[in-house]
Amino acid sequence: MSAASASTSRLGPGVVAYGPYVVLVLASIFTIMTVAPTPAKTAQLVLLGAAIAWMLLAYTLRPAGRRSVRAMAVFVTVLLAIFTSLVFFAPWYGVLAVAGYIYSFAVVPWPWRLLSVSVCAVLAGTAQASAVPKNTVAGLLVYAAVVALNVVALCLFAWIYWRAGVQSEQRRVALEENERLREQVVSQAREAGIQAERQRMAGELHDTVAQGLVGIVTQLEAAAQVPPDSSDHARHLDAATRLARSSLVEARRTMLALDPDASSRVSLAKALESAVDEWAGMHSVRADYTATGSERALSDDAEHALLRVVQESLSNVAKHAGASRVGVTLTYLDDRVLVDVRDDGIGFDPGSGIERDPLEGGYGLSAMRNRIRQLGGLVEIESEPGRGTALSVALPVDPTDQTLTEVPHQAGEGSAHDV
Repeated sequence: MSAASASTSRLGPGVVAYGPYVVLVLASIFTIMTVAPTPAKTAQLVLLGAAIAWMLLAYTLRPAGRRSVRAMAVFVTVLLAIFTSLVFFAPWYGVLAVAGYIYSFAVVPWPWRLLSVSVCAVLAGTAQASAVPKNTVAGLLVYAAVVALNVVALCLFAWIYWRAGVQSEQRRVALEENERLREQVVSQAREAGIQAERQRMAGELHDTVAQGLVGIVTQLEAAAQVPPDSSDHARHLDAATRLARSSLVEARRTMLALDPDASSRVSLAKALESAVDEWAGMHSVRADYTATGSERALSDDAEHALLRVVQESLSNVAKHAGASRVGVTLTYLDDRVLVDVRDDGIGFDPGSGIERDPLEGGYGLSAMRNRIRQLGGLVEIESEPGRGTALSVALPVDPTDQTLTEVPHQAGEGSAHDV
């Protein structure tokens, strides 16, 4: 936005467009009605008509010329020259300074505006001091004082007006910059959300499709190693079929989670029980499930994360532990929910790095830890070679609670090692 257009906007388009014409038309009517018919009156009316014609041709009908500083300088200079000529005929024409003020503030840039405002102030002062005799020193001093007062006052007002315009422009630029930064932040947040969703979906694909395919391949490989007419062969094929169906259900459940239907949801306790039963039937391993405490409402993300933790843990037990018995416990406390997965398998040294997900580039325990920690929870693993493994997870019931710093254990359980 140019300085001229900004000033016009602040004055008001109607004031700039019609105000000067109103002043000159009123002056013309007053001249016609009060001045006796003389050559001087004719000259005054000609000058008034010339001023109106000049405003019409140089400003009103030439909107493109208003963007030219030089064209507007010529326009205001000629107009003030006409006004000055009229003041020489009669001092009361100093009222035409009002039109000069309007155009000075509307189209003359700073600091040249001070010059045009000063000329208008002299014209206004001349009109105000028209009754002061100028043939004496005292009269001249009074006239000079009136003119000087007008010049100082109007120039001060012009400076205040200009300064307000500068500050207004600075605020406008600042608001535009803030809007740009806001859009940038929104864009970055959107990108971060997309990236987080990609990571979440990668984890979901690992937990459903990848884990299911691994189990199916394992069962098919086992079936290939026994006689086709044996009961073991049929059992492995049946397990592969059930696993494929279960994986399909999980894949559909993952897709539905993008737009969940609350009416079709099951409780976390039921979902964990179903997952444990399916795993036990598939791997022919005894798996005990226990839920204690009063069931508490959790967020969809929290319930989903706990279900995935149990599924991932059971998958790791099947692949690595060689366990004959597994126990899964869901415990509701006042301020948190605990999930424990224990097995009597071969165990490992938690400090050796063996617990790393065996699938290259997989999203196993690493994704498990990240998923829980993002929800303010904690994952801990306790294990010793030959003595099985215990995995404990704690999530706050209220997502606004502070991040947990300790997983509480029930009586009889050993301390856990922070993963």
